[in-house]
Amino acid sequence: MVKPKHVDVWTAEEAKRFLLHVSDQKLYPLYLLALTTGMRLGELLSLKWQNIDWDKQTISLTGKLEQVVHLSSQLVDELRKHEQSQEHPIPSALVFVSRSGRPLNPQMLSLHLLIASACAGLPILSSFHSLRRSYVSLASKELSLANTSLVWLRRNAIVIAHGDEIIAVWGLQSGKWLFRSLSGWASLRRYRMGVGQ
Repeated sequence: MVKPKHVDVWTAEEAKRFLLHVSDQKLYPLYLLALTTGMRLGELLSLKWQNIDWDKQTISLTGKLEQVVHLSSQLVDELRKHEQSQEHPIPSALVFVSRSGRPLNPQMLSLHLLIASACAGLPILSSFHSLRRSYVSLASKELSLANTSLVWLRRNAIVIAHGDEIIAVWGLQSGKWLFRSLSGWASLRRYRMGVGQ
């Protein structure tokens, strides 16, 4: 028996194949959110219906800093279907729960991801966080960032740097450049504090 290959990120084709494979499963909206918004596992598991603004097509995430995640029409449709599939969704209830209505267990979710990946004939991701890495990888390829020395995800943005100079910050949700030609850590500090957003 051939052992499945382990990887840190999926290609665009692999991500599409995975989503197609799980499209008829209850967890499809969760995986779709993870792969198309870069939301963290904790953010997905703590997401409540009251955090979704259907009119603005956004999700508000609260934590150290409040974040807004913009949703595509496809995500809104899938979340609406998911809401309707729950017996009695209430605003303060979690969006993603087990069949018994309890919060999802992160280890069981990671196991589900591993099994679903193997069943789809895909390389096995090293962790659930690799869905976020896949999102960053796919978004950075869309921006043609191959020649930069460092690309990383910070909140809802891709930060592009060369050495200690920040070249640009691309807003993933807004689809716009937030900063260009910034240099030094002072600029990064201003970005982390939300200045200029």
